[in-house]
Amino acid sequence: MNTVEKVVEKIKKAESIKDIDISSLESYRFIQQEFNKSDISCNDKFQTRFMSFYRLYGAGLTKDFRKTYFEIMQEKRDSKFLDHSDVKDVISRLYEIKSAKGLNCRDCNRFCVNLK
Repeated sequence: MNTVEKVVEKIKKAESIKDIDISSLESYRFIQQEFNKSDISCNDKFQTRFMSFYRLYGAGLTKDFRKTYFEIMQEKRDSKFLDHSDVKDVISRLYEIKSAKGLNCRDCNRFCVNLK
C-alpha cells in the first residue's frame, strides 16, 4: 500500500479530522513538490525529509549509498515506466555500494537473482 492509500485509509478510520497527523501530510506534500521542481540529487532538504518520512535513517545506509540512491532517483524521475533492464540496473548499482558494516545489500542481491 503506498503512502497516499495509507493516508486515505487513515482518514476513513479517523473519528475526526483532528486524529490526522497534519505534519505527515505536510511532509508528503513537501516531498512531492520538491521532487517535481528541483534537482533532488543535490537538494539536502528534500533528501532529509524523504529519508525521515520513509524511515530510512535506521537502515544503516552509508553516505555513498544515499548519494547514489538520490542520483538514480533524479535520473529516473521523468520515466513513466521502468522496464526489466532499468530495474536490474538500479538494483545492481545499489548492490555494489557497501553498507555501514562493509557488506553488499543482500536484499538487492536476492532481487537481482529473481530478475534473471
